[in-house]
Parts: sequence; structure tokens; C-alpha cells
Amino acid sequence: MDVRKNPPDPRRTDILNEAELPQDVWTQLAQAVEQTGIDPVLRLLVSEAQSQHDALRGVTAAIATRYRALIDAVPDAITIHDADGRLRDANEAACRLYRRERAELLLCSIHDLNPDLDPDFISLLNAAFDRGDTLRFESTLAHGSAGSATLELHAHCYLDSGQRRVLVVTRDLGPRQQALELLRSSESSLRQVLRDVDVGVITRARDGSVISANPATCRILQISEAELISLGTERVDQWQFIDANGVSMQQTQQPWFRAFETGKPVESVICGIRPPRARETLWIQTSATPRFGSSGEVEAVISIFSDVSRMYRDVSLFEHAQTSVNVGAWRIESRNDHVIWSAQMYVIFDLPPASPVTLNRMLGHVLDSDRDHLRLALASVSRENPQELVVRIESAIGRQRTLRIRMRALHRDDRSHTIVGSVQDITGEAAVARAPAAE
Repeated sequence: MDVRKNPPDPRRTDILNEAELPQDVWTQLAQAVEQTGIDPVLRLLVSEAQSQHDALRGVTAAIATRYRALIDAVPDAITIHDADGRLRDANEAACRLYRRERAELLLCSIHDLNPDLDPDFISLLNAAFDRGDTLRFESTLAHGSAGSATLELHAHCYLDSGQRRVLVVTRDLGPRQQALELLRSSESSLRQVLRDVDVGVITRARDGSVISANPATCRILQISEAELISLGTERVDQWQFIDANGVSMQQTQQPWFRAFETGKPVESVICGIRPPRARETLWIQTSATPRFGSSGEVEAVISIFSDVSRMYRDVSLFEHAQTSVNVGAWRIESRNDHVIWSAQMYVIFDLPPASPVTLNRMLGHVLDSDRDHLRLALASVSRENPQELVVRIESAIGRQRTLRIRMRALHRDDRSHTIVGSVQDITGEAAVARAPAAE
């Protein structure tokens, strides 16, 4: 049977569409070769050809499925046009952007979607294709009473089976513009906060030069921001930096430098600054935080500091007074058994400075005969009932001392019980009191 003798009449309205027609031809071929008298070799060839055709259709369907999944997964709107600008395909993002179904979009041209495009856009695009360039332009999309959106379009030409196609990627700039406006507003608010806060904020580059400083920095250091920024290395070297013990600090020991080197924040460091013309040392409490760039390297360090000169001098004077009269101060948080000692307390008990202390450790140095009296005093002390007693202790290195302990409660309730007190070494006075009177 020759299937070419009866071609379909193009005027008929009941003929199969293009997608169905090839399958019908293959069905007719399969039926034809099954008739009696057909050469078996021909039957085999038709069967093999049909298998190859089915496999090819499967591959084509898989490619089409991957293509559709790929462009629909892209968050930006993608439209594909022919050389005249008529739409050939669109992804789901384009349907959402233009608020039309895909079938409706396929009836449009690029000028229908973007009415404010240059009338010569296709000519410009063809010229860009000849140069191998991509065109970028902006367009405005009206959404009726809902307002309009500013679009950014990137158009590029390519060849598809010898036919020129135009790929257009469209992005709604509205969210980006809103994010930029929010960022500008946040930056403006942050600058205002930095201007108004009463702590210094200074940003340094890796070489130690000042990038920026807020007004509080200038007020504390008695120098303008322009002068700080213009300070050269030789002028910075004239500034003296010392630690809390009065020892000179090299640049590598300063908090901002350590933040650069380690990439980690440096918290609450007390140090002194003595500018060249200053009459006295300025004491500050400073913290330094690294700021990382896009490469992951530290590109700047932000230091926040406050002037603690008066407090530092008061503390120094208090510590001097404690040392002079050999008096220590202590504080007990009975809820967690945490004890805080002043520096002189460690001297009196012959313990290493800043070593951890608990209430039990403190009581362990009190002689057995006096320990119960001290426990009773701690249990009965209140804001209205301060306690005073004399106890004997044995220090960490075995020295016997007599101490006068005074204490009072700051507050006492079901949640906390805070006691503060003082310890005075009266060993010498006690020895005199115990000595027999001279005849």
C-alpha cells in the first residue's frame, strides 16, 4: 500500500493538528506493513524506524520539560521574541509581572508589553546582535489604578535553527528601589544616632588612620574630625597610650590593632591617652569591633569608647585609701555564693590578685572558734540591723591576723540577698590590747 496516494486534503476541517499528524502517519505505516504480502524486510525496517521515532519523541519531550522547568524556575520575567518582536514564549514570572495568561501574552509584541520603548528598538537590537552586545534599558509598566512599575530589561539576540530570536530578561525595580530607600533611611538614622550619643565612635583603617569620628569623639579628645582624619603616622606617634597600670602601650597592644589582627571583638579595655599638649591623662573604656569586607578580610575597625577619667581617678584614690589603712571591701551575692573582693582583700588574705573567691573559701580562713560567729552575723544582717565583729584568720601563707568586719544588707527578699562590708586589719591593735599593762 502506498500511503502517498491519498494525501490529506488541506481544505478539510476535520484533519489532525500538527502534533497529532505524525503519529497518524506512523499508525498508517504500521497498519500497512501488517498486510499480507508485505516484504518482511520492509516490515522490520518500519518497525525499527518507529522505535527510533518513539525514542526521539521521548528525548524531545524530556528536553521540552527541562526547558520549561528551567525558565519557569527563574524569578525574573523571561520572554522570547522573533526577529520582528512578536512574542514566542514566556515564563511564569512574566505572566505574573504582566498580569496575563501565557496564551494572551503570545498574542503580544515587545512594544505591546513595553509601550514606551524606542520605536527603533528592533533596529537597535539587530545592530547590537551584529556587535555581540546585550541591550539594557528601562521601561514603565502601568498597572491601572494600582500605579506603575519601573522595569529593567536586558535583551540579547541568538540564533535558533537559523532563525533570529530575542531573549528579554525583565526585572521589576520596585523592590530594589524600596530596599535602597530603606537602606538610605537606616543609614540616615544611624548617622543621627552616632551624632547624638554621648560615647565616642571612631573608625580606623588597617594602618591606624582615622576614617571617621562622631562628635562625641571630638569632644572627648578635644580635637576636630578633620584634624583626626588628617593625622599622619608621625603625629600619632606623639600621642602616648598607657594601660590601666600606667605602662606604655605599643600600637600592637591597642584594642583596635588587636581586632584587626585577630578578626575578633576586643571588649571593655581601660587605657589612658595623653595627647601632646594635654595637661593630664584621659582615661577611656573602649571596645573594638572588626568590620569585614566582601572578600572576608577585615577592612576597618570600629572603636566605641567613653570617658571614665573621673571614675578611674575615684577608684584609684579609693584603692590608695584602702592600701594606706589596710582596709578591704567585699560584696556577697548569697543567692549564687558569689563574692567580690577589692584588691586590698587579696593582700590581707595573702591570695593571688583576682583569684576566684567563694563564701566558703572566705569562711575557710576564719579560725574555728570565730567561724560560727561570722556565720551568725551573715545570717542576721539586714538593712536595719548592720553587724560588726572581730574575728581571727589564718591567711593563705599561714599568717595569723585579727580583722574587724563590718557589714550591712543592701536589700533582702525572696529573690536576692546582697551584703556589702569592709575588713580592717587590726592585728597590731589587738596585740597591744592583749599585752599586760606595765607596772
